[in-house]
Amino acid sequence: MTMTSNTPKAILAPDEDLGFPAGYFVLRNTGSDRMLDVEMGKVDDGVEILLFPETEKSLVEGFRDRMANNQVFFIDDTGALCSRSSGHAVDVKGDRLVLRHRKPTSYPYPNRVSHPLPKFRLNQHTGEITVHFQCDPTYPHPRGTNV
Repeated sequence: MTMTSNTPKAILAPDEDLGFPAGYFVLRNTGSDRMLDVEMGKVDDGVEILLFPETEKSLVEGFRDRMANNQVFFIDDTGALCSRSSGHAVDVKGDRLVLRHRKPTSYPYPNRVSHPLPKFRLNQHTGEITVHFQCDPTYPHPRGTNV
């Protein structure tokens, strides 16, 4: 994946630089030349993030077609990768990227419904994006629970 942006590099926190630029950006898969895209511009929880042909060339605010914002992303103040069109975060479900609505903490925590969002990091030298989890993404039940 490569990213394209019209804004300078972000500094999220003094101790954490996720490698993405400040503001809005698009992510292009270099192998297929397709863009990361929220399926059909939907905003539902769990909708898939997939690769789709680029629908808008301009990255200039005001010139860009707002209907193509499902291919635009940003890093929020918590460090989550988010969709511009909905504002919702990107999560991982199985081996797929999905749109995830934030939910209140429910116990036992973490679980499939309520868990910390993964951190996406961009290596600016290789263009590779890696996903870092704060807990086991399969969310096994803690010992002694049947939930």
